[in-house]
Amino acid sequence: MDADGKVVYVCSFQVKVNDIYCTTSSQWGVDAITKVQFAGIDNSSDPYSAVSNEYYLGQTGEVYQGSQYPFVLEANTNGGYDYATVYVDWNQNGSFADAGETFEAGGITSDGADGVQISSNITVPADATIGKTRMRVLLNWDTPIANPCDNADHFYGQSEDYTLDVKESLATSDINKNNVSIYPNPVKNVLNFNGAKNISKVEVYNVAGQKVRSVENLSDNKIELSNLTKGIYIIRANIDGLVKSFKFIKE
Repeated sequence: MDADGKVVYVCSFQVKVNDIYCTTSSQWGVDAITKVQFAGIDNSSDPYSAVSNEYYLGQTGEVYQGSQYPFVLEANTNGGYDYATVYVDWNQNGSFADAGETFEAGGITSDGADGVQISSNITVPADATIGKTRMRVLLNWDTPIANPCDNADHFYGQSEDYTLDVKESLATSDINKNNVSIYPNPVKNVLNFNGAKNISKVEVYNVAGQKVRSVENLSDNKIELSNLTKGIYIIRANIDGLVKSFKFIKE
């Protein structure tokens, strides 16, 4: 009732946006993930967090079909031995339950500040669906969890969700298209592009799919590669508005 004696009804409500992915919750307490590094994601978080699941969907890792990337995790396990498992929805169907979508990264005992890490490698399936998808990192005390939706076995731990952007394969079938070429190959120091007018961006990847060099706006159509170790590389260049891939050997 207001000051004039009129009855006023107040209605409150919440708007909930449903996430298509299941949620997970540690049953007994939180062992906090403190760092995740993968495919351009480099996130540090609170070692004393009391939140069971954290979402960092604004942080996006860029991966290519068929390529392998190193995965690093740090955590505060509060004296216990915890296991890290990574789940990626490669076919973008809203589930982590399909074959090839679960990766056991390893175990750790750490206070989150001692530099102890889990280090592993994750390979992107050659048929992974192109576009943005979800990656979940889950930490659990005592045992790895095969199903991130199974809260009954999630004892002490935490989960963090990220976004991955899956790109088309660095396949050699894309090499030397549209009369653009590179030289010399093999190369010792400087690699040149022949037949290109406008190169807006160049990225160099090793055979494991890891980005080792990135340069914007090559006005002189050449890139310095003397610091690379000997081996085989893929170079992706945005040439005249189209992305083209070339394979070269560094001497």
